[in-house]
Amino acid sequence: MRQAFVFNGHGLEPREFDSQVSAAWIHFENPDRTDFDTLQNQFGVELESLHDILDIDERPRFEKIENGIFLIFRIPLFAKQEFLEYFTCPMGIFIHPDKVISVCGYNLPYFASFFTSKHLCNVDSFQPNILCLQVIHYFEVMYIKYLKEINRHVSVAESGIENSVKNTQLLKLLHYEKSLVHFLTSLKGNEILLEKIAHTKMVPDEDSQEILNDIMIENRQAIVTSNVNSDILNGMMDVFGSIINNNVNAVMKRMTVITLALMIPTLIASIYGMNVPLPFQTDKNTFWVLGVISAVLAGIAITLMRRAKIM
Repeated sequence: MRQAFVFNGHGLEPREFDSQVSAAWIHFENPDRTDFDTLQNQFGVELESLHDILDIDERPRFEKIENGIFLIFRIPLFAKQEFLEYFTCPMGIFIHPDKVISVCGYNLPYFASFFTSKHLCNVDSFQPNILCLQVIHYFEVMYIKYLKEINRHVSVAESGIENSVKNTQLLKLLHYEKSLVHFLTSLKGNEILLEKIAHTKMVPDEDSQEILNDIMIENRQAIVTSNVNSDILNGMMDVFGSIINNNVNAVMKRMTVITLALMIPTLIASIYGMNVPLPFQTDKNTFWVLGVISAVLAGIAITLMRRAKIM
């Protein structure tokens, strides 16, 4: 998918992508072969750089290219996947004096709304470096938002695990733990990238330096939050694993007690099921008498096991 945003004197507005449109920001999501050709032939993007952006494990980096800057920044994503809802992926940004080109291998349904949000209010001139920093700041805020969502999901899973004997809730916690590891690894890589940016011409004035400082603060806050949540979640998983084992043991204990109690009626019924002469076998009330005796003996056995705290 392609998106183009044109500077209109006080901000950016979306336009249909066209080679004739002088766009300030051009964004590609999940690019196909046609998009690759456009990026290479029309914008001079190297194929190797595109492959790096589409590599899910690519680390953040900063490079100077001909007439511009190329950087890869890892962004947070939420997607309904089978094993991992929250993860991160690389996003490539090519900064030129007259335009910015961004490429991501995944669909970002919330990205277009950034250009019409309060993040870009009172923009009276097109400054690619500052605009790029504002986009990075936006994604740092998304990290904080998703971390709060993960914490909320963990609380919900925690409330349903105390009486559980299945691993379903524990597996959910494991998935959120993996998400936190993804976030933490990406945030640390972004931190190195931000430190490199701080020593480049991307921050030539106080305005850009102030935005970069805000980004670095948000990034450190997200790292601390990820670390704390990961440590807490690790401890919770160990505790809840023990709780599940204890719950299973309690169920097995009850089943054992019930089995032992039922052995008494079973034994009596087995004896009277033999083809040999037995006392009272001709009496018409023998069945009911044996049933009452079996129930009383089973009740006595259960009472004794309860008093012995076996059950």
